[in-house]
Amino acid sequence: MLLAHAGDDVPSASEVRSLLRDLQEVRGAKMRASTAQLEGGLDGVMSLRGVGAMELAESRGFVTAVVEGLRKLGASAEATRREEEEEERGGAGSDDGGSDDDMGL
Repeated sequence: MLLAHAGDDVPSASEVRSLLRDLQEVRGAKMRASTAQLEGGLDGVMSLRGVGAMELAESRGFVTAVVEGLRKLGASAEATRREEEEEERGGAGSDDGGSDDDMGL
C-alpha cells in the first residue's frame, strides 16, 4: 500500500516491489505444500507448522473453501451411511406384510 501511494518516496521502489512479490510467492508455496500433505491422506489433519498468520490471512479464502468442501464431503458420506442403515433395518425389520391401505385406514 505504501508503494502504491508513495512509490516516489521509496528508494529502489521497483526492487522492493520485486522482493515483496517473491515473498508472497514463497508464502503461497508454503500453503500449497501444507495442502499437499492433506491430499496424502493424513486422516484429514493438515499441518500448518511453519505457516504464519500472514500466510493464513493471504490464503483465507482458499482455506475456507477447502474446509467447506471437506465439510460437504463428510455430510454426504454421513447421509449415505444413514441411508444404508435404513435400508438394512427395512429389509431385516419386522415383516408385518401390510401397509395402512391394507388395514383399511
